[in-house]
Amino acid sequence: MVDELKGELGPGEQREGEVILDLLVDGESIKAKVNLNVEQHKLAHQAYGQGKSYIKVTGLLHPGNQPRKLTDVKEFTLVKE
Repeated sequence: MVDELKGELGPGEQREGEVILDLLVDGESIKAKVNLNVEQHKLAHQAYGQGKSYIKVTGLLHPGNQPRKLTDVKEFTLVKE
């Protein structure tokens, strides 16, 4: 789920940048921060606004304290409950 929307307005006045996600990894809830492009940020905004919508994300989750860093995002799609 999308926990927090951040980011800044980029070219064309569209938001991109950091988002905090609440990931479910092997049955454990993990907070992660990820930098998103404009299209991904739009999907994150939709999921955040709709409440019970989820994001399917594939990337590299780095070890460390939460929020952990998520990089190399290959997939970022909206999944409705």
